[in-house]
Amino acid sequence: MTFLIQYPEAKSEESYSVPFGVTEISSYSFRNCENLKNIVLPETLESIGYSCFDNCKNIEAINVNENNTEYCSENGILFNKDKSILIKYPAGKADTSFTIEEGVTEIYVQAFMNCRKLESINVDENNTEYCSENGVLFNKDKSILIQYPTGKKDETYSIPNDTQGTCFMAFAGCVHLKTLAFPEHDIMIDWDYGSPEDWDFLTTIEVYCNTNYPAKFLDNERKVIIHNYGEWETNDETGHQYRTCTRCGLEEEEIYVDTEYDIQEEGYIKGISPGKTIRELLDPDNIQTNGETKIFKGETEITNQEALIGTGYILRITKEGQEPIEYTIIVKGDLTGDGLMDDSDLLKMARGQVGLDLSLVGAYLKAANIFEDENYADDRDLLKMAKILVGIE
Repeated sequence: MTFLIQYPEAKSEESYSVPFGVTEISSYSFRNCENLKNIVLPETLESIGYSCFDNCKNIEAINVNENNTEYCSENGILFNKDKSILIKYPAGKADTSFTIEEGVTEIYVQAFMNCRKLESINVDENNTEYCSENGVLFNKDKSILIQYPTGKKDETYSIPNDTQGTCFMAFAGCVHLKTLAFPEHDIMIDWDYGSPEDWDFLTTIEVYCNTNYPAKFLDNERKVIIHNYGEWETNDETGHQYRTCTRCGLEEEEIYVDTEYDIQEEGYIKGISPGKTIRELLDPDNIQTNGETKIFKGETEITNQEALIGTGYILRITKEGQEPIEYTIIVKGDLTGDGLMDDSDLLKMARGQVGLDLSLVGAYLKAANIFEDENYADDRDLLKMAKILVGIE
């Protein structure tokens, strides 16, 4: 027998024909040969070793002499002679989709690995061994996820709940994928190839509580734990709402806000005097909450804690896994949103009364209710603001 043992990785030629007479190609013999684009296998070849063409990122076609009795090629894709075994799909092939034919009964591990342009792997519906869902390759009953196409453009993927495991390097190199969600149960997945950095294309890994995956890959910055919570209930002691995970028993408290300020059903928070800073507003003596508080002016977060809080600013309270709560702030007498009550506010109210300023609406109109009655921005409010500004009240 004549062996081809190793093709040099740095060899610059784009095409190579394995010489006539070679009967066996050793494992890893063409691995990492990134300059190669075309390979021709001779009629004498009888055996191809494991991972022979791995990481040949630019290879476009693996062709086989038509007189070879063990192997064949179709459109540059390597099969055994009767095409029942798909051995290797060239990683540099330009096609964005590929359909596995009915007669294919075996697919080599890593056959589709690092095919960067391949976005969808489809399967003939009459194939008895394999199937495809949204371009992702599975075995027939979908218990094993074989390959997620490297070139698939979706940023989020949820592994189906019936899946019990994935093949070796099924998600390797899927740089478009940002969020990977796991089923509600443990599955066998290959975390052991390479190092944690090889999974850095993922920014979020969603896992259910009571599942176990290697901590070195599920770091705190990326991991999102999903719970199955029941209905909200009321804590008799605090009056706050809480719910319990039916899987692990974890209790989660609903966002609550306890404050001396007046929270209105329309989503406003009032009772705030002019000249108050953000730090003073959010002081625990004034607002107590189990969420994270932030102040926004429009879409811009105000991070300066010494900045004055103005009418129209938004108090946003967030808690992981829950919808945020937002309140529009009303500062008494601040009609311009600068956090103060001064002559500009008096002028704005006067102009609003005679129809010269139509911006006195919403929170700004409510801020003009200096008299705190059922009428907004009327003569009594105007007079009261004037008295406050000249020091009579």
